[in-house]
Amino acid sequence: MPPTNTIDTPEPDESMQGDFATLTLPDGKEHKIKIHRGTACNTSFLDIQDLFAKTGCFTYDPGFGCTASCSSSITWVDGKNGICLYRGYPIGDLCQKSNFLEVAYLLMMGELPTAIQLENFVGDIKVNLLVHEKLKRIFDSFQMDAHPMAIMVAVVGALSAFFPELNPHDPLHRWLAGVRILAKFPTLAAISYKTSIGEPTVYPRGDLTFSENFLHMMFATPLEPYKVNPIHAKAIDTFLILHADHEQNASTSTVRIAGSSMANPYACIAAGIASLWGPAHGGANEAVINMLTRIGSKENIPAFLENVKQKKERLMGFGHRVYKAFDPRAKAMKILCKQVLSDLDSVDPQVELATELERIALEDEYFVKRNLYPNVDFYSGIVLRAMGIPTSMYTVMFAMARCIGWFSQWNEMIHQDRVRIGRPRQLYTGVKQRDFVDLQDRVPSDDEEAIEESEERRLEASMADLLDVQSTSDPSSPDRKTKTSLRIQEAVGHKRGGLRRKSSFVEEALHGEMRKSSMDLLAHK
Repeated sequence: MPPTNTIDTPEPDESMQGDFATLTLPDGKEHKIKIHRGTACNTSFLDIQDLFAKTGCFTYDPGFGCTASCSSSITWVDGKNGICLYRGYPIGDLCQKSNFLEVAYLLMMGELPTAIQLENFVGDIKVNLLVHEKLKRIFDSFQMDAHPMAIMVAVVGALSAFFPELNPHDPLHRWLAGVRILAKFPTLAAISYKTSIGEPTVYPRGDLTFSENFLHMMFATPLEPYKVNPIHAKAIDTFLILHADHEQNASTSTVRIAGSSMANPYACIAAGIASLWGPAHGGANEAVINMLTRIGSKENIPAFLENVKQKKERLMGFGHRVYKAFDPRAKAMKILCKQVLSDLDSVDPQVELATELERIALEDEYFVKRNLYPNVDFYSGIVLRAMGIPTSMYTVMFAMARCIGWFSQWNEMIHQDRVRIGRPRQLYTGVKQRDFVDLQDRVPSDDEEAIEESEERRLEASMADLLDVQSTSDPSSPDRKTKTSLRIQEAVGHKRGGLRRKSSFVEEALHGEMRKSSMDLLAHK
């Protein structure tokens, strides 16, 4: 049963009463805009819900960088001062004094659990670790080289088919959905990895912690038992805490938008996974490792950084769209990074490369002046590599942490009971209304003519290649080359019926001659 100590998110009009701003339109009319302020900062939010109804105007904000799509009491980020709070608790304190499941409960319910509540919650998680055997069969349909994130989008969305009875307005149903997604995610993630490398699935164990179980399912095999390194387990736990939620980012907003249509929460989480996959979001730590691979060695760092300054390269893992000071999550991850590296018998050359890149960049006035400090993705990429986590699993682990944040945001939205389906506006810049033109009356555009010329050049090059093959395949017939050339030119000069039709004639001629050439070459040999 779900606990009852939930925190309601206050309505802006009830708890954040403010002043009014006045908008003066080009025609001289004025519109009063209510100002809201949050509880943790003095930032002003202009309430424009009635803007179109009162003025006939919309706002234009690509990327929603200045737009609050909701009110939330879950996470607060102060980018200017480098602060990140979960339900009011500094994220650094939670990393030092708590664990991931306790933080997950905090995000879901609004308060840290009591000892009994935590015991019950951990018990609920453990009994839901297993996944349905039929769900496991889905993994068999993927290619071995399928990216684990592609697999996760499919199998998490498939949970909707295994738990279709969910009523989003029933608190018990929502609680069960949260427990299931949190418990089953590491199991699904580990199976996706095992699928990609062709190893058998390893089942979770009831005697291991959440983080220990994940490492066990990732690295254990039927051949020998896997002993979990406690430092690695702590690192995984801290990683999950640091990535559990982060306000209304791209993937969280995606989950809320999908949820606003009252879609099944598992489908909403799958949408969040798809959004997180991008290298500009959850794939950033994977992009860090790819960047280090391109750099290659310590000697190449100065040249690489010079290319960054000239906009020829991107310095992945440095700077953040929100944090203008040091990323508070990076501070905790940096401490963890030192602990993991000190436990290694040998240091990965790429880890040494990353450490040197950090040192040089932090001493360079160009990057310091622009507040381009290492963010959480930089250190997390190093930590995961040092623990042997494959690069393709980095974003999966991000999703494993963020799934509880996504669920908590979805749950809060449903609980507020004032859900409006997401419907952003657009600034249309296309062609105005025009009359339909019949096919025979349409004139090719300059672009189409350029494409046609490019296609003709390609076909001429193909013809030249074929003629070279002809010379090699049948040296005893010097006129064969001439005949082939005339044949293809005849196809090119066929009655004009459009580029695609002409191209098909030429391709047919080319393929026919290539088949003949191949047979002649075999006969000649």
